Amino acid sequence: MTLTDFEKKSKVTHDRKNPYPATLLECRYLNKTGSSKENLHVVVDLKDSNITYKVGSSFGIYPENHPQYVQEILELLNYDQEQKIYDKRSQTELSINDFFTKKINLSQLTSSLFRFFFKHTQNQPLLNLIENKEETKTYISQNDLISFLNEFWRPGIPLQEFCDLLSPLLPRYYSIASAMSKVGSKAHFMVASFKYNHAGKVKQSVTSDFFKTHCTPMKSKVSLFLQENLNFTLPEDPSTPIIMIGPGTGLAVFRGFLQERIETNAPGKNWLFTGDRERKYDFHYEEELSFFEKKGLLKLSTAFSRDGPEKVYVQDEMLKHSEELWDWLNNKNASIYICGDAKKMAKDVQSTLITIAEIRGNLSKENAKSFIKQLRKDKRLLLDVY
Repeated sequence: MTLTDFEKKSKVTHDRKNPYPATLLECRYLNKTGSSKENLHVVVDLKDSNITYKVGSSFGIYPENHPQYVQEILELLNYDQEQKIYDKRSQTELSINDFFTKKINLSQLTSSLFRFFFKHTQNQPLLNLIENKEETKTYISQNDLISFLNEFWRPGIPLQEFCDLLSPLLPRYYSIASAMSKVGSKAHFMVASFKYNHAGKVKQSVTSDFFKTHCTPMKSKVSLFLQENLNFTLPEDPSTPIIMIGPGTGLAVFRGFLQERIETNAPGKNWLFTGDRERKYDFHYEEELSFFEKKGLLKLSTAFSRDGPEKVYVQDEMLKHSEELWDWLNNKNASIYICGDAKKMAKDVQSTLITIAEIRGNLSKENAKSFIKQLRKDKRLLLDVY
């Protein structure tokens, strides 16, 4: 089925409140054995959803909590897992097991819980927390729902009122790493997996943990909805050259860009700056990108920060190719895209663009800044950062 066929089908609304239960088709590690990181390649099936997406957009994915944590909570509360709970947000009734599995953020505590529990227990340590904001902040940062219940839960606390106060399990947003022109009714994602310490436990990022530990390909359902981003998509003119800068998981969206440009025979040139820690372990989608490069469909510049005695990043590669990069921007009217880390990478890349404008464009610092600022005004410099 072609993209046009999808567009002709009648639309069914699937949104944040009514996500589509997509079938998980694939979940595999992108990193090779020996890597210090874990990134997942995830594929879901959108068949029968009537969802059509454009490259550059993302999906909100609702993960589920680890069964072990849910079981610990049910044992603390001493309720049967089939006990019914009303979820005020979705306005539906479900079992307490499903409620804590699919609806609740098990890591987040709020001061309103402290006040509610004190009202029903008159627990003095709780009162001390309530009366001291700094102690409250410290406690919240060091504890989760399980450790809190271990310390303060008492029989007789109204279950439904307690559940009404709990923080929701919010969707996590992931750029789409595919193009429908290439993969049809499927959607691909690049999901970072990481560990962290909280409440005396080593925990995993909730979405990757969901995919890795309690999903079965071809059987499990993944609740998701499309989050369009029409401000971060390909140029209307397919002959426009594009420069894509996306290290780490920032690569995901550009894999979609490349699939779309190549499948539709867009005449514009493509240049990708990407990288990660170590080439031999962390060169994500290496086979696909190398194939595009060999076919002359892609100019590929990579930076792997831990491959040498000094760390090398995408901005270093940009400076290395500054003359050609400036030619693409200034003479060939290329559009440039930046995706990934907002705190450091995106700022460093934009600073590097200013430096290149100074050096290769022979511009003053102020005029170089104005040049880059104008690129943003003209929507030739676009960012999707997080």
